Amino acid sequence: MNILALDTSMGACSAALLTRDGAERRLVLREAPMARGHAEALMPMVAQIMEESGVAFAELDLIAATLGPGSHTGVRIAIAAARGLALVTKAKLFGTDSLAVMARLARDTGSFESGPFAVAVDARRGMLYLGLYDEAARTQNGPLLIAPDEGLHLRPPKFRIGAGSGAGRLAEAGARA
Repeated sequence: MNILALDTSMGACSAALLTRDGAERRLVLREAPMARGHAEALMPMVAQIMEESGVAFAELDLIAATLGPGSHTGVRIAIAAARGLALVTKAKLFGTDSLAVMARLARDTGSFESGPFAVAVDARRGMLYLGLYDEAARTQNGPLLIAPDEGLHLRPPKFRIGAGSGAGRLAEAGARA
């Protein structure tokens, strides 16, 4: 199975290709932090990972894109690219929220020992994109657009940790409470 994943929803642009053949898995990834320029950067990244992997576009089985939260323009870029590629390749489409992807990454990289956690991303203007997750990175609440102080009232009783660019703002709100 060959899965192409695209994300342009927030402060980075990324494309990844996961190939699986039985138990063998290979991941080819390109990502770059950026505030603007996702539309110009995404397709060259896709071309690079497809070339490096040796997988032809016609061999794609699934194309995944993040659906937000995030920049409205950024979200549209990945969705449009995924839709266009799916039309040409006949691959299936899959969408997921950006915070759930970040939660899975935090769990898979061992960022947390155990217990519930939050992913909080600065949404500007004093707000956060917030998602709450259990120890297996399953969504418990969110994604939400919420003020940091309001987000504190939603956290589970044994909540201890957070990830994302807004985690510090959530911690600051907790220190004030």
